[in-house]
Amino acid sequence: MQETDVLIIGAGVTGVSAGLELARRGRKALIVERREVGAGASGNNAGSCAVQNKPVPLVPLARDAVEIWKALHEELLREGLDLDYTRLGGFRLAESPQEVEALRKSAEYQQSIGVPIEHLSGDEARRRAPYLGPAIAAANWCPNDGYCDVLHAMKALAGAFVRRGGQIWTHTDAIGADPKGDGFLVVTSRGPICARQVFVAGGTWMRDLTGPLAPPAPVTVRINVLTVTPRVATVFPHMITHISHKLTMKQLPVGTIMVGGGWQGGGDYHTYKGEPSFASLVGNWQMAVRAIPALAHLDVLRTWAAFDGRMPDEQPIVGELPQTPGAFVAGYASGGWTLGPLLARCVVTMMCGDATPEIIAPFSPRRFAQTPAST
Repeated sequence: MQETDVLIIGAGVTGVSAGLELARRGRKALIVERREVGAGASGNNAGSCAVQNKPVPLVPLARDAVEIWKALHEELLREGLDLDYTRLGGFRLAESPQEVEALRKSAEYQQSIGVPIEHLSGDEARRRAPYLGPAIAAANWCPNDGYCDVLHAMKALAGAFVRRGGQIWTHTDAIGADPKGDGFLVVTSRGPICARQVFVAGGTWMRDLTGPLAPPAPVTVRINVLTVTPRVATVFPHMITHISHKLTMKQLPVGTIMVGGGWQGGGDYHTYKGEPSFASLVGNWQMAVRAIPALAHLDVLRTWAAFDGRMPDEQPIVGELPQTPGAFVAGYASGGWTLGPLLARCVVTMMCGDATPEIIAPFSPRRFAQTPAST
């Protein structure tokens, strides 16, 4: 029988980051993953590592999370591993008078909690970023906004975890778990695992877990449509978002432009087959072209729909499952890629017996204590 200090369910950004953090603390960790590393939302999202486009309750988390991304990038580069992390700052855009006012209020709040934000008129923004179109009436600028190439980042994070002695079992289902002594006996498709603690970081997969590891509330599914262009000469270097939460854009170092923002598609997560919506694709690109008119003549190389598991309130769930001492959970929020390493670090802190970090206290699983668990 396989034994480990901590069994992690899910090899996405949160699960692998937790494994890396545990390895730093001298804890033995094993990750089981239903498919491949990063095969779920972590390998199929737009890779935004931004502060200012998060819902208000999550801005403090994002403020701290991007600093973890920066430190991880520097640490892994010294080992020859590249997260493909770019931090050249970002603009958050507004078009209508109502959006301009919302953008101004957003800047005031973020400045009050220490986020470096400048509120700019449309003309001021175009002087700094001439690629922005005439429809842009105002913009907030944050030098800490950035992005990753998610496929490269997941490969680097997993590589760092394995180098430190961690194990990843891919194509392995977690079938059931029972508390046993001072730990858990977890049945998997590859055999039983005895673990002192369990960390559930399975994203949409969490919907399928039952028994003591079941989520404290139903996991909802978003199906986000994303598109990417062929490689082109540099059009813009910055992270671009919109106050409406319906646009994210970045041009990766290889030259491809990634466009997303939460426009919805269809599909069935049981078969891992997402179906992009033509209406969402068109609407997303219309916003993109209003923001940066030079995109109007570019081709779309590929479009896809990515599954993203969320809690009902779209805020993260972080901490020990109230019905199962020793079992922890994290993730399931808007901006999950940005927040992943921070949530992982907070959970590992609690697993090692330290106090719950104040920044994640509002997001305890106990807030759903009166909600029936999903099956």
